[in-house]
Amino acid sequence: HYFPVQLAEKPIYLQLALTDSEQTRGLMHRSSLKLNHGMLFIFEESDQRAFWMRNTSIPLDLAYLDPSGTVLEIHKLYPYDERPVPSRSKNISLVLEMNQGWFRTNQVSQGSRINCQAVESAVRSRGFDPEKFAVNWHSRAAENRP
Repeated sequence: HYFPVQLAEKPIYLQLALTDSEQTRGLMHRSSLKLNHGMLFIFEESDQRAFWMRNTSIPLDLAYLDPSGTVLEIHKLYPYDERPVPSRSKNISLVLEMNQGWFRTNQVSQGSRINCQAVESAVRSRGFDPEKFAVNWHSRAAENRP
């Protein structure tokens, strides 16, 4: 399932990777990713993260986000490249993968924020307790209201 979310007021549709097996599989073995679609990895603890492209043929961009849903770093990922791409920050709770070039095309950069209220709702609809994850849902929810 894809859930509608906004990142820097841009509408996107995200699959959530919440379990260890979903996070390990990621976007492996897929041949394409629709326009404005991506995968959001949500972790139980904030930490330094590293991603790679094992069995992944889609060129991707990767954003590392802190617990408030703020983009801290954006990196390019290349098909089948198994070299890890580590975050510089040790405060990463969310990782977003989108088609390569999406962030640049949509003028999303460091400091952009994801709508954590929409992400929290998506986590609940998947049957998970949002409080299990290292995301500051509540302070972001108030800020994201119109």
